[in-house]
This record gives sequence, structure tokens and C-alpha cells, in this order.
Amino acid sequence: MRKLASLAAALSAVAVPAVAAAASAPAAPESSSTAAGIITAVAALVASSVSLVEAVRSRRKARQAAERAGAAEDRAVAAEDRAAQAMAWADRLANAQQDGVVLVLSYPGTISSCRALLEANGWRIAYYQVTAEEIARGAYLPGGQALVEDVRAADAVVVEGLDEDGVRVLAGKRSLRDSIRSGAGVALYTGGRNYRYDLTLWGACDQGVTTPVTTEAAVRASIARRAATARIQGVRPGGLAEARRTLVG
Repeated sequence: MRKLASLAAALSAVAVPAVAAAASAPAAPESSSTAAGIITAVAALVASSVSLVEAVRSRRKARQAAERAGAAEDRAVAAEDRAAQAMAWADRLANAQQDGVVLVLSYPGTISSCRALLEANGWRIAYYQVTAEEIARGAYLPGGQALVEDVRAADAVVVEGLDEDGVRVLAGKRSLRDSIRSGAGVALYTGGRNYRYDLTLWGACDQGVTTPVTTEAAVRASIARRAATARIQGVRPGGLAEARRTLVG
């Protein structure tokens, strides 16, 4: 670009005196006039080329500036979306106690129950305590139809104090699994023991926890993300009637 501008200036410096000399000479040869005309034309051509290059570069700069502005606007919109999602999550998390009820199944292995903490913090819970005698009889789910109805209504289920083998047995109880509503998560609380639960027995969005505090945190997070959990779980067995009622039209 600078070279073109320099060339144009040099040609102009040559062409102007040449043209002036040709005009002042009384009888200049035809060849001199022709040479001066060619130099003037070349200078004009170079100058127009410089102008064209400058225009192209200006358009390119304008396009790049517009692209940068568009990218900045996209980033700003994405940041606003993330902030809105974070605010919505914080609201759901803060209001979890007002938005959900919790079912607690307590088994003989429990040393420190999460019940006292949940009730002290204002959670609405349904509490079922299973005795060692009931476990010996294979009655992992006492309470009959009342328990099934509470499982269907619960927004989160807490199982506490059941050992690893017992969790495998409980996970095979279809009366429990098929009654858990879509969107409800299961928190497996060790009850103060050193159990290592196999969470793959239960599926997505279920958690293993080790203290009453982490159990409450798991319950709160489970209720806050019910909509996302429901999308992952789909329609639970026995939930087609409710799903049909939500259909549009």
C-alpha cells in the first residue's frame, strides 16, 4: 500500500512538470506530448488503484469490527442466560423446603438418623422405621398401602442405615421402585456406618451420603432439580395417567 502511494506521488512529480513544459514550449515535438500523456495516465491509474485498495481495506476493517461487535453481543446474551439460570437454580434451592415432602425409610443399622436434623430445619417428612425382626422376615417395606402412597407422593426418598446387601434387596422391590414419582431422587444415607453403596442399582440422580448434613443437602438439591431429573427418568411405571393429563389438546 505504501509502495503504491509512493509510486503515485513519484509519477505525479514527474508528470506535472512534463505537462507544464509541454504546454509552455512553442513547438514541442509530438513524442514529448505523448510521453507526458502516458505518464499522466499511469499516475492517474496508480492513484485510482491506491483509492481502491484503501476502500477495500476500509470495508474489511468495518466487517471485522461488525463481527467483533456481534461476537461481543452473543457473549453478553450468553452471560445473561447463565445468570438467569443461576438465579432460577438459587431460587429453587432456597425454596426446596416449601416445595417438597420427604420420605425417610430408617433401618436397624442407623446410628445417627437424619430425622432430627430434617425436622429441626423445617422439612415435612414421612418417617418409617423398620425393625430387625421385620428385616429377618424379609419385610423391607413395612406399612402396606400407606407406605406405597407416601412413596408416590414424596419429592425425595431417603434410605438410612441399610447395609450393602440390604440395599440390593431393597432396590429389587418393584413396589418401591415403581411407585417413586418421576423427578424424585433417592438419597442413600449410611446412618453413621461405613457402608459403600452401589448407586448403579438405582439409576440416574440418586446419591450416596454419609452424614445428616450431607443428607439434607442431597434432599434439597434433589428437590431443586426435579424438572431435570424428570426429563432424565422419563415416565415412571404407573405414571402414564398423569402424563396423559399433561398432554396439550
